[in-house]
Amino acid sequence: MFGKANELYASMTPRNQTPTEPLAHKRAGLRLFAHQGQLELVKGRFADLEGDYRSADVTLLLHAYAIQGDAEGLVDEFIRFFVLAGSTLRPGYSIMRPSFTPSWFGTTWME
Repeated sequence: MFGKANELYASMTPRNQTPTEPLAHKRAGLRLFAHQGQLELVKGRFADLEGDYRSADVTLLLHAYAIQGDAEGLVDEFIRFFVLAGSTLRPGYSIMRPSFTPSWFGTTWME
């Protein structure tokens, strides 16, 4: 199912991963591997983000744990990002307080 996507990603992967590898490429790998449940590869790509996490990145990490059936690891990561450390996300990104106003709600979410 993911064969062509894996081939395409591999063809675009630098031979030697360097700090200058574009974030977009790192995030593409994170997304691809998360949907396949390749937890170790997801952890590697997540670590490559070097703290520049977005809520979508955290979601993909949790998704990979879920696909693998690793409930304990999923809960540990959930606590790490949702309970212990709101400061690990880049400024302007919040997984605790979404910054949108749903049209059906009438006020800012979670006020």
